[in-house]
Amino acid sequence: MRTFGTAAVAVLVGGAAAQFVPAPTDLITKEGYANISVRYKEVPTGICELDPNVKSYSGYADVAEDQHIFWWFFEARNQDPTTAPLTVWINGGKQPFKAFWRKNLLTSSKALVHPP
Repeated sequence: MRTFGTAAVAVLVGGAAAQFVPAPTDLITKEGYANISVRYKEVPTGICELDPNVKSYSGYADVAEDQHIFWWFFEARNQDPTTAPLTVWINGGKQPFKAFWRKNLLTSSKALVHPP
């Protein structure tokens, strides 16, 4: 019985450790606006975006030595990505989303829809 318990613990610990992905080492680093370091890479097709014609990039804006904002960029789907408008959404938890919802969606006649 003790062997079973030891094996079960080993499986659980291994499964829990597998949830933590190592930090990427192949990021491109550029200096962004206000001298903020931006690290990013192109995301392979099929991860979060199934249209092979839409490129996406994800990365971090290093706003302080120990503070990093994660972002994910998707090119426009239905128009030329080089001339399409840019929308930025930085989420800080449920409270900013509620404020965005009240200000922009409940008081606006425009509906936000995911394009086909």
